[in-house]
Amino acid sequence: MTAAHNKSQAVRRETGRVLRFLAQQAGAAALHINGDEAMLVAPHGGRAKAGMRLLTALASAGLVAIAEDRISATREADAWLRRLDGDWDYRAQHQTLERRDIEIGGEWRSVLVNADESPLATLRRLKDRCGRNWICDEEWAAGERLRRDFHLAQMSPRVSANWEAAVPGRKRSGEAGGNAALTERALDARVRIDAALAAIGPELADVALDICCFLKGLEAVEHERQWPQRSAKLVLKLALGALARHYFPQSVQPRPRHALHWGSPDYRPTLDGRAVLGKPSGNAGGLQP
Repeated sequence: MTAAHNKSQAVRRETGRVLRFLAQQAGAAALHINGDEAMLVAPHGGRAKAGMRLLTALASAGLVAIAEDRISATREADAWLRRLDGDWDYRAQHQTLERRDIEIGGEWRSVLVNADESPLATLRRLKDRCGRNWICDEEWAAGERLRRDFHLAQMSPRVSANWEAAVPGRKRSGEAGGNAALTERALDARVRIDAALAAIGPELADVALDICCFLKGLEAVEHERQWPQRSAKLVLKLALGALARHYFPQSVQPRPRHALHWGSPDYRPTLDGRAVLGKPSGNAGGLQP
């Protein structure tokens, strides 16, 4: 590596350190200048040093805003940090990129995926009143598995021209005999999708397909069906629960239910349906487990 490259890397690291410090603050940090050096003091007491030449360059680039003795990071700084974390892949500025291991052609490979591509990603970050994830791990995995089979079955809508008919001896998949062109892998995926949709029922299947496979937002689903606001969220929760029970029957256990009856504590049922009452007790009758 050349000296210029090393210097550029050092400046980039220093810029990232200063911008991260400012981005983590709830408000603007105090700016104390002492010659060529400056001290940044966060509202809650954190401190960071920075050179004035660097701060001036960041202000000229629109990454920080300096007003008298206050300094804060701008929205452009957040985009710059996302690019830095994504190894300067500009997709990281607009997406949440993660490394995942997926199966491609029978081999497991590490690929870069957009974690926010599916609407389930946003819902997975939500918490319930007890602080647990609103969508549990089994429900998340079930939705992603349905989406994976959907793509393997080649059921995704085309976004470009289909040139299969231009190849001699090839037919479009929608024409007569088109299923013969499907691979055994795609046919197996379609069988799995049919079984999954049958397991969750026709009332929930459409919502699961729209959100998990076609990646429609909750508001779009509600608008198309003329549903009340936030109703699609609840229907999706039911669909994912049924889907998780289908895919992972051993790991998803239903909540135990206790048989309830109206009667006194000394009530005892018999085989012929007549109650056998013991000695009167001091407890009042009521709903007993």
